[in-house]
Amino acid sequence: MVRIIYSWDDGSPDDFKIKDLFEKYDIPCILFIPAENIEGRKVVNRQEIRLLKSELLSIGSHTLHHIYLTNMEKGQIEKEVLDGKKYIEDIISEQNVHFCLPGGKYNSDVLHVCRKYFKTIRTADTMNAVTSLPLIRPTFHYYNRGIKSLIYNGLKQKSSLLRYLSWADASDYFAEIEHVLIKASQSMRNYDIHIWGHSWEIEEFDLWGRLEKSIVFMKERGFIFQQYYE
Repeated sequence: MVRIIYSWDDGSPDDFKIKDLFEKYDIPCILFIPAENIEGRKVVNRQEIRLLKSELLSIGSHTLHHIYLTNMEKGQIEKEVLDGKKYIEDIISEQNVHFCLPGGKYNSDVLHVCRKYFKTIRTADTMNAVTSLPLIRPTFHYYNRGIKSLIYNGLKQKSSLLRYLSWADASDYFAEIEHVLIKASQSMRNYDIHIWGHSWEIEEFDLWGRLEKSIVFMKERGFIFQQYYE
């Protein structure tokens, strides 16, 4: 059985469009939200976070300021991670056990700190279909990175998914992802396909229609949409 898991990073106000779309199709996902973004991107506020959270949409931590933790000293890492965790917990009034690394950046010091506070730690190491908690390495970035990125990351990760690529003149990155999903569902057992992205990218590149098309594609073929790692 192949399960589909979605996560969305950065806490953009466009997350409300994710909420509308995913609730329309009764699909769960998690939103990883910082308190602010030092890169200057707008982030939803406390009240908006409360409105985003629902039975289908859970909330995870993404540090306090969306800082690449590999650029910080170990003591600074701990404060940034813990303050971000407490920020989310104060808003949602429950324990926050899921974390996403800003920029997907990590090293041994970062992982040592994050393991102390979280059940899961999501990276950005794509083309993976095997999860070994606490580290979660996702499968696809929902953004047109090009077919070469699937091949490059598949080779880098020594991914079993490489054999499902069409290796054709596949100019449509999203169609290639769907091809891999079909082939994987025919051959693989008890695998998680983890799709992640940023709602601000979906907005900026006008991918809402394409994302909905992908969801309908999977719904029609009976894929199971899984709650984030409970």
